[in-house]
Amino acid sequence: MTRGRASVLIALAVTTLAVWPWVAPRYFVFLASVVLVNAIVAIGLNLLSGYTNQLSFGHAGFLAIGAYTAAVLTLRAPDVPVVVTLMVAGLITAAVGLAFGVPCLRLGGLYLTMATLAFGFVITEAILNLDTLTRGADGLRVPAARLGALVLSTDTARYYLVAAVAAVMVAAAVNLVRTRTGRAFLALRESEIAAQASGVPVAAYRALAFGLSAFYTGVAGGLFAFVVGFLSPDASTCSSRSTSSS
Repeated sequence: MTRGRASVLIALAVTTLAVWPWVAPRYFVFLASVVLVNAIVAIGLNLLSGYTNQLSFGHAGFLAIGAYTAAVLTLRAPDVPVVVTLMVAGLITAAVGLAFGVPCLRLGGLYLTMATLAFGFVITEAILNLDTLTRGADGLRVPAARLGALVLSTDTARYYLVAAVAAVMVAAAVNLVRTRTGRAFLALRESEIAAQASGVPVAAYRALAFGLSAFYTGVAGGLFAFVVGFLSPDASTCSSRSTSSS
């Protein structure tokens, strides 16, 4: 693809994202927000599985950590800007991801897959038992995100928040590939043995990939909390706040 054609496609994508809330029904604006949230999760997974060949089935747990972190922080400190809230959600999720990922990196293949799958169930049980923070099975209603004096209480406002964060996260992931870290990830994908022989600290970069992937998923979880407006241990019971006007 030529650079000119790529620029045209990017311009079309940006234009479509910008005008979507003004041409689409309110429910489709909500759906677009959910799609963009899942796109951020996919980027995080790609950093882990696509670049370092590590399988993970525990990202639903990371999404829940980010969502509940953002919800609880907004409830306890409603004046904190949404950008700070999302950053905190991402960093806490990344810390949990590193704490979980570093020991699991000694595992491989099916054993690593089973460990990450079990992690999701552990997070669900933790949410149920930490009812003083999460309100357990009763669920947690998430206040509207705030950006200074602006309250993001409509589907359109939340959509633009998600779209802006998604654009930043995509740009960061693209630029990461061009750095030394990105090149190390690519070397791991091709051959861990060859990467180690070339002086790449395999364990450190695998842990870094796990932490970055968890960070992306934690930020997506925070956005998910604001978009749906209600959280429960069972993701299928999350309800939409799309009754608000756009």
